[in-house]
Amino acid sequence: MRLSFKLKNVLFMRCFFYIRYTIIYLCKTICSYCITIILFIYSRKQFRNLVMKKTKIISKVLFVIARSLTWIYFITSIYGLVSLITNINLQTDEHKIIVEYPFTDISFLILDNSLNYVLFAFLLPMLSYVLFFWLLSNVFKVFLQDKLFTKSNIIHLKRFYLTNIFLPILLVTFSSFFIEVENGIIMITALHLLLGVFIFIFSEIFNQGLTLQNEHDLYI
Repeated sequence: MRLSFKLKNVLFMRCFFYIRYTIIYLCKTICSYCITIILFIYSRKQFRNLVMKKTKIISKVLFVIARSLTWIYFITSIYGLVSLITNINLQTDEHKIIVEYPFTDISFLILDNSLNYVLFAFLLPMLSYVLFFWLLSNVFKVFLQDKLFTKSNIIHLKRFYLTNIFLPILLVTFSSFFIEVENGIIMITALHLLLGVFIFIFSEIFNQGLTLQNEHDLYI
């Protein structure tokens, strides 16, 4: 039991650091997009086209990655839920539940044998990250459009920052009534909050860009 607890903590800390570095990397990437927007407005046309072409390539790669992660998290969530309901590819004992890979005896998911743990430490976070990566892919999709400053693009940014600012706090607060919330989860929530605030500022840049674009179109 003591070895299992240490292993569980090691796995949790690894997952935490992977998520933290992913979010930091996304912040840096989106920050570079802010610079691209400024260049888009003020730079020369030839240089602007070169920068936007590079931005579209990066955005397309990140869009594919984010959308792929969306489906991976979604399929994992559904598979785990179906296994728990039907007892297919499932091994249980007094302390843990093991969901195996299809048609094998290899462990895929190892969960505590507790309904609260399954609901609030597995299903709820997994489905939340399905939503997160879906909205994130839509943010990257914004930079694949020919026109950046549009109402639909601003809506995608708004959905993303509202979700990151409010949803993690609500979910962690709600889950704390049923399971113990570890310090690492609080830090991840704080990172989501910072990401949401950053995208809020980014959305305001887009709003200003849309206003300037509309004024320019009226002037012409």
